[in-house]
Formats: sequence, C-alpha cells, structure tokens
Amino acid sequence: MSRKVSNYSRTQIILHWAIAILILLQFLGGDFITGFFEQITQGTAQQSGAPAVVQAHVILGSLTLALIVLRLALRLWRGVPEAPAEEDARLRLAAKLTHGLLYLSLFLVPITGLVSWFGTSTLAGLAHAALTSVLLAFAGLHIAAALYHHFFLKNNLLARIVPEPVLERVIPQKLREAFSL
Repeated sequence: MSRKVSNYSRTQIILHWAIAILILLQFLGGDFITGFFEQITQGTAQQSGAPAVVQAHVILGSLTLALIVLRLALRLWRGVPEAPAEEDARLRLAAKLTHGLLYLSLFLVPITGLVSWFGTSTLAGLAHAALTSVLLAFAGLHIAAALYHHFFLKNNLLARIVPEPVLERVIPQKLREAFSL
C-alpha cells in the first residue's frame, strides 16, 4: 500500500514525462487516424492498409495505456508527496479532483481508442474523441497549476517532478531573477 513520501521516485518522474511526451505525440498525429478511421467505417479502407502514422498511433496508444497502468500501480504502492502544508484547502481539493480526473481520462482515452480501432466502433471513436478533449483540458489545467505554484506561490512544487538541473537549463537566468526563483 502507499506510504508517505517526500518526493517522487526516479521511475515516477520518468513515467510522468514519458506519458506526457506520448500524449503530445498522439495529439499531433490524431488527425491522421481520424480520417483513416472514417474511411474504414465507410468501407473505403481496410485496417490492414493503415499508413505507418496510423499504426504508430495505435501502438503508442497501447504503450501509453501500459505506462498509465504502471504509473497508477506505482502511485498506489509507493505513494506520492503530499501537497505543501501551507496550501489552502481549496487548492488541495482542486488538485485532488484534477489529478483524479486526469488519471481517469489518461486511462479511458487509450481504452476507448483501442475499442474503437479493434472493434471498429464508431461510438467508441466518438467517446475517444470527446475524452481526448477532456484529457487535454485537464492536462492544460495541470500544467497551468504547476506553473502557478512555481512562479506565483514559489513553493518549489515543480522541482519535485522536474529535477533542479533541468529547471536551471530550461528557465533562463533573467526569468528566474524576475520571479525570484
């Protein structure tokens, strides 16, 4: 079972960023599969003739699902750092709800995509498209909240998931000085 920890493990950090990169790649290639899937449902194309970018979308979606399951298992087994002690109760609640809905959408998007693809289900395809929008909204909220914590609350929350040397390389010195980082 999970326990109280003060930081994310290296594996949790790697999984976080690997999933983020996969989601970005999936989003960028999503239009290709949408058009091809429509051709399949209209009978003008066959799955076996799927272009490489469409095949990659299905494979990367499967990989994303596997990594999400691993990440959730690790989260339950190892635990995650608690919110900063000084954080307002409303922010804590918002964070819990956002993370819960983010994880749910991270799980449901590849599931509906796989059901849509392998079951040639238009309904699952519609659910996949809608849930993708939900996922992107929660991912955007997650990113905005992380930046808010880092730049405005200055509670060093971002450093738990982004190693300090990376932060130093990514955020220019002038910007760090402007925000007293």
